[in-house]
Amino acid sequence: MVQPIHSKEQLEKFSISKLWAECDKLSIPRRRSKTDCINDILNAQPQLITQAKLEVEQPANLPQVDDTHFIGGFLLRCAQVNSEYAVVWDVLDEKNSVMGEIRMGWDCFWTHSLSLNTFATPQETVVDLRQAIEAFVIEDEAITFEKIADDRWEAMVNGVLVCVASVDDGYKTSMTDDTVLADYDTAIKESLLAVARLQPSVEVKSEFEIFTTRLPNVFAVHSHKSGKRYEVYPDSDSCTCPHWLHRHEQEGFKDKHLEAVRAALQSGILLLRETQTDTEKLIEKFTDEFGWIGGGQIAQARVWLESLFGNDFKEAILSGEARNKALQQEEQMDKKMANW
Repeated sequence: MVQPIHSKEQLEKFSISKLWAECDKLSIPRRRSKTDCINDILNAQPQLITQAKLEVEQPANLPQVDDTHFIGGFLLRCAQVNSEYAVVWDVLDEKNSVMGEIRMGWDCFWTHSLSLNTFATPQETVVDLRQAIEAFVIEDEAITFEKIADDRWEAMVNGVLVCVASVDDGYKTSMTDDTVLADYDTAIKESLLAVARLQPSVEVKSEFEIFTTRLPNVFAVHSHKSGKRYEVYPDSDSCTCPHWLHRHEQEGFKDKHLEAVRAALQSGILLLRETQTDTEKLIEKFTDEFGWIGGGQIAQARVWLESLFGNDFKEAILSGEARNKALQQEEQMDKKMANW
């Protein structure tokens, strides 16, 4: 039987004894503070969601490696089965060259190698892959390959140096390993497609900036669009953004901050350590004294402070008002517990 998932609003209506019962079910320590119990339960529940996902029926009738299939005139060849993804298909163009790959996850959603978006069907995924490639090639129509020797050409494509060389049986490029291509035009096209397949890592950085934090396997995601900062916890599939907090229980839920962190980790991008702002340093110092607030996590402690003092929470910390409020809440909780 799956443990029921509770919202923060539901937990706030529980008595401390009922909260302790929930802690026992989740195998987490009982906390003296009701606020602590609620935060610990909320932090533990994403693990239950992950467990529930594992209990969902897995995709059936998976293909075998090298099986083929046609979608919209494109030949698909099965490249991988039963690994990180349920199945990975190479998508071949009319010249039988691999133009990308589409992947079905264990949640039965589809992705492809040139986008971070998810799709409901392989047909939609193939169409989007083709459109992404065409858009990239159109943008680079003005690229000119400079002839630097009798049998060698070079060009800079989106910051990547691409080299094409003439060999006995055709052409080789710096982007296609040891593959011998039939003619010069094919070599140029395959080089551009290879550069296009490198672009997802650039897309991750264009919308978000991702950093490691002082906490192990906890990442800070800075949104260039909104200017907001969120913390992502891949181990529990959770995020501090409002979208995750209010909608993560919905079927098929996806969080773009979680997806961005996963994509960055899979791509092997070197993530820098986050430099704390003065505000974050101030909150961290406060949480070090009152570790029972938000489990010492800056993002959760900030929510608590803003709920009491609004935008004046920094002044409240510096003046000691926040400290007094924390002590007052702790004292009230001690009195309640003494009466139980």
